[in-house]
Amino acid sequence: MNTLTLILGIFSAILLLFVLRWIVLFLRTKRHNAIFPLRINYVRKDISRQGTFLYLELEMKNLSGKPVYLSEVQQRNIKGPYFTFLLQNDQGKIKRSLYEIREAFPTKLEIKEGQSLFRYYRMNLEPSIMTIKLYLQYRVIIKNGMATETKGIWVIPSELENIPFKPRK
Repeated sequence: MNTLTLILGIFSAILLLFVLRWIVLFLRTKRHNAIFPLRINYVRKDISRQGTFLYLELEMKNLSGKPVYLSEVQQRNIKGPYFTFLLQNDQGKIKRSLYEIREAFPTKLEIKEGQSLFRYYRMNLEPSIMTIKLYLQYRVIIKNGMATETKGIWVIPSELENIPFKPRK
């Protein structure tokens, strides 16, 4: 009986530590997303002479009280949230990743306090993917390594409004 109580106590303590660690990570992510919100403002398709394209506007707003320096913007797989990318590093090793780098900033891109930065991304729409659901989610990595991400949205390109692309000035 004493051995069983000891094992149960150790198991409970380990479980409590895992739960506390998860809560700390969850609250840190929520706090960071509150000071540096990231969102997809719109998704549209544009049919032009060059072909059919999907455009989206990504807005990054700095509410942190100090400048934020961006390292890279990453995109999740358009097939869905559980699909991964096979990426190859400089040494030739292949690894799986949920995100792929969409845009990297060798010299860190600065967003001053209270300002917004808009980035526009374009994807070529082939006829084979016009009627299937595409998953759009982006993540931004800032200088200190913290990440914030958009909510994931599903879109069907054939159901989107056809509006010529015009970025904000």
